[in-house]
Amino acid sequence: MTFLALEKEHEDLNELFFEHQEALLKQDVRLALERLDVYETKLLAHMKLEEEQLLPLYARAGSIPGGPAEFFTGEHKKMREFLLRFRATLLRLDLPDPNITRALISLFDAEAAYKSLTEHHEMREHNLLYPTLDRVTTAEERMKLIGYLESEEKL
Repeated sequence: MTFLALEKEHEDLNELFFEHQEALLKQDVRLALERLDVYETKLLAHMKLEEEQLLPLYARAGSIPGGPAEFFTGEHKKMREFLLRFRATLLRLDLPDPNITRALISLFDAEAAYKSLTEHHEMREHNLLYPTLDRVTTAEERMKLIGYLESEEKL
């Protein structure tokens, strides 16, 4: 059992974000906002579990070049800030807008930057966080914690 099993949650989150973007392509702002709400709820729960359960274990490894815990929490903060901006933009678009196409293009540009950040974050977890957690935990700790995290994220 390895912490890499948690990457399935990233795939699920990415799928939810794509559903949000598909609604944007259809110019269905209401549905895009609903999909963003579901995505954000699940993402925030995922971040909370990482920050409360995984990063304290990660600290067992000591100093890791290129991977202090603050990098992960800093990226989480940036992701939350992006989501706030996306929501604000969508709420403004909820009104009849003759320039909706240009507003959506601008939103897609911002979302491309967000997706780049999330991809970088996922790679950092794949290359540093999860292997380090595998190294600093016992097999029993991994089984217990991974089982707990997987059950929590499915709620």
